[in-house]
Amino acid sequence: MNEPAIRIALFGALEITHAGGPPQRPPTQRVLALLGYLIAHHHVPQSRDKLVDILWPELLPRQGRRMLSDTLWRARRLLTPPGQDDTPAFVLGGDTVTFRPDETFWIDTLAFEQSAQTPFAEPTPVRAAVELYRGDFLEDCYDDWALYERERLRERYLSALQFLLTYDQDRQAYDQALQSALRLVRADPLREEAHRALMRVYYLLGREADALRALEGWRWTEP
Repeated sequence: MNEPAIRIALFGALEITHAGGPPQRPPTQRVLALLGYLIAHHHVPQSRDKLVDILWPELLPRQGRRMLSDTLWRARRLLTPPGQDDTPAFVLGGDTVTFRPDETFWIDTLAFEQSAQTPFAEPTPVRAAVELYRGDFLEDCYDDWALYERERLRERYLSALQFLLTYDQDRQAYDQALQSALRLVRADPLREEAHRALMRVYYLLGREADALRALEGWRWTEP
């Protein structure tokens, strides 16, 4: 399979990488938000008025339209491969904008959701999914829609870790279970069952001192 020409990472800070080039980040917060929103709702046409309401609710409609046009132009330039005039990823039709990636794109959130489809059954794709989660979705964007999407993907991540933890414990694969338990505790320090699982796995691995340290760490996080 050919390497994708464009890689987009939305977990953590948004980064766009063209083949052979360094990662690039959006030049403004609104370019970041527009790209994030359109990618999160890929293949679904979005009306320009709706985008203005979401991204510039404080502006008058005419001002918002101008801001959208400028921001969309910047976003298109960011996704345009070197040596080309434009990107095929944006479909502009009438009063709508659609992000429609083809096979030349790889996007971490889409790959994550494809590998972490529920109900979980096989561990291999779930392990691949959790490796993609390098941070919360669009960590630099605090728009309401982004907070909702961030929490939705985070819950999917936590569920995937819990599945792997249970799966590996049942099969006495304690080294692998330990990695999931550690990730769960880091991602959700108030999750009591994650701390209990971490202590148990340490104990089963013969690491009593680490189990005691995990107990002390849990006591510090208790409300």
